[in-house]
Amino acid sequence: QTMLFSATMAGEVADFAKKHLHQPERVEVVRSGTVAERAEQRVFLVPQLEKTALLIALLGEDEASTLVFTRTKHRADRLCKSLTRAGYEAARIHADRSQGQRRAALDGFRNGDYRILVATDIAARGIDVEEIGQVVNFDLPHVPEDYVHRVGRTARASKSGRAASFCSPEERPLLRDIEKLIRISVPVAEVPRDSQVFQEELSRQAKNQRDPGPQRPGHGVSSRPPGKEPGRHARTHPKKPKPAGDVVEVEQPRHPRAPKAHSDG
Repeated sequence: QTMLFSATMAGEVADFAKKHLHQPERVEVVRSGTVAERAEQRVFLVPQLEKTALLIALLGEDEASTLVFTRTKHRADRLCKSLTRAGYEAARIHADRSQGQRRAALDGFRNGDYRILVATDIAARGIDVEEIGQVVNFDLPHVPEDYVHRVGRTARASKSGRAASFCSPEERPLLRDIEKLIRISVPVAEVPRDSQVFQEELSRQAKNQRDPGPQRPGHGVSSRPPGKEPGRHARTHPKKPKPAGDVVEVEQPRHPRAPKAHSDG
């Protein structure tokens, strides 16, 4: 007799079960797609470039511990640096961090040394921290079930919590898939664009774009070791080859020759 236990039963886990289990009986504690009852959900419709400013503005509303989910390791690093620059104690965990670094970040978040923990989905699977006041979906997950898993990090043990999601125009289809799974429409909240903190962060970003400073060593070079298998996002969203018709050769304009000078004698 074989039994398979999982916090969520979707995506790769569901495919694994179909492949290796023979006519299994499925038992669920709650219906699939059920979000924690005491988690107050809201979504902000915001462009990608304004997400960091929005997060910093929301963090200024209270002192709640906050778990932030990003889609990529690079974005987690960059966001953690922005939060530290803004004066917040923040740590990050993702696949490129060593086991010791992940443990130090998680212990610091659990003990209150870090108010904010920035994480990717894969690295956050083993997070077990009580009394997380707020979960922020900086990027919406591609798998709707991951949304339920993320929100479940707050409002645990009969406590209340908040879940804020940042949805850019490109992520609207992901939001529709999430709402279809959880069977409710997530309330839309107003972006605090009049906030001084929000405006200051946008001004700082604009200044950095005008003057990015010297290029860092190794910029643009992948940190993934040669031969290592791509991450889940790269596997599920492979790059599509460009059709031959998209390649357009542009002929360079010819410069007319200067007329030859004629001598009178």
